[in-house]
Amino acid sequence: MTSAPGLTRNMLTTSVTICQPGTSNCATIDNVQVDTGSQGLRILASALPASLPLAPLTSGTGVAAECAVFGGGYT
Repeated sequence: MTSAPGLTRNMLTTSVTICQPGTSNCATIDNVQVDTGSQGLRILASALPASLPLAPLTSGTGVAAECAVFGGGYT
């Protein structure tokens, strides 16, 4: 039996390709956990290569934020 990163067994993972908007500067991030009970895509900045700078989402006055249930807690 094999295990996913972090020794999590039976966790579906995939690879996603993320691109800097308006460019062909892209990176493929491997071993992203698929969670059908969550919404959106959350990638830690530390998972992105330095060559792929992504601007934070803003609401005009600051960084946009959302509180949602994620895993065993909130994010």
